[in-house]
Amino acid sequence: MKSLKAFLFLVVAALLSSGCGYEVSYHSSVQTTTTTHTAPDTVSTDPDPEIRKLQVRKMSSQAALGAIAQQDKDPEVRKQAVRMLNFQPTLGAIAQQDKDPEVRKLAVSKLTFQPTLGAVAQQDKDPEVRKLAVSKLTFQPTLGAVAQQDKDPEVRKAAVSKLTFTPTLNGIALNDKDPEVRLLALKILNTL
Repeated sequence: MKSLKAFLFLVVAALLSSGCGYEVSYHSSVQTTTTTHTAPDTVSTDPDPEIRKLQVRKMSSQAALGAIAQQDKDPEVRKQAVRMLNFQPTLGAIAQQDKDPEVRKLAVSKLTFQPTLGAVAQQDKDPEVRKLAVSKLTFQPTLGAVAQQDKDPEVRKAAVSKLTFTPTLNGIALNDKDPEVRLLALKILNTL
């Protein structure tokens, strides 16, 4: 029982220290075990963005990657961090707040959370980012809102192409100011 407690203590200590770069040692009368962890998951302050990108590639801590993806001054470093990031809330924040549209697009490409995708599809200032968000949306009311209200006809067409709700498609076919959007709505209506 004593060795099990010691083992569990060591495992917990190693897990807690794995992202911090501390050395954890445990000595018991039964056996001596030492776990050392170097800290590749620390946020780099190197002035060279290429060095920071290389360091990011070696990271596994979602917290460290999220911090870099949100705070690094270089968009290429932020993109590298986003590529390795899986935590949906952080990806959502980046998709909605990053100043670089390429970073936002990369974050959107990894998003699966429909409410955040809907917010990006309706609010992003870049039509390419909105169009990418629309391509991942499945929620019909949000698709309908984008199809009817977006100022860019390409974004509206992307939303219309995913619509299945007949009343919304009818309204678009009759009222959209762009003939291509109206034609697409009619074509989809004919397939339903």
